[in-house]
Amino acid sequence: MTEGGIYRIYNDRTIEIIAGVKNQESPGVDIVISSKNGDICITAEKNGKVRIKGKNIMIDADEDVDIKAGRNINLLSGSGRVLLKGNKIDKSALTGNFIDNPFGKRVFDGSFVGANLIKNAFVGGVSQITGFSGF
Repeated sequence: MTEGGIYRIYNDRTIEIIAGVKNQESPGVDIVISSKNGDICITAEKNGKVRIKGKNIMIDADEDVDIKAGRNINLLSGSGRVLLKGNKIDKSALTGNFIDNPFGKRVFDGSFVGANLIKNAFVGGVSQITGFSGF
C-alpha cells in the first residue's frame, strides 16, 4: 500500500485467483471485481492475449459497446446463428458479399465491363476471372 492509497501486487511469474470450490449456489458468483468511480483496465502487454472463456458470456452495458480492432473482427457461430437486431443497422464497406453497392460496381457502373466479371473480381478475387491461382 502506497501513501497515495494505491495497493499493488507485483509478481515475477503467475498469479492465480481461484474461488467457488465449495460454493453450493448454482450458478453462483464466485469472483467479483468492481470499481466504484473509475474504469477497469485489463491489459496483456507484448504478445499476450486477453482471454475470456465460459459456457456462456454476456456483455451488458447501460449505454454503448464499442469493439475496435487493428485488423479483423471475426464472429463465428458454430451451430447457431448470428443475429443483429436494432432500431437502425448501418453498414459501410468497399468490398464484400454483405454490401449491395460495392466499390467495384460503382467504378464500372455504366461501362461495358460485364457485371459477372465485376462481382468475381471484388468478391471472389482475380482467380475467379482468370483461373490463375498464384505461383
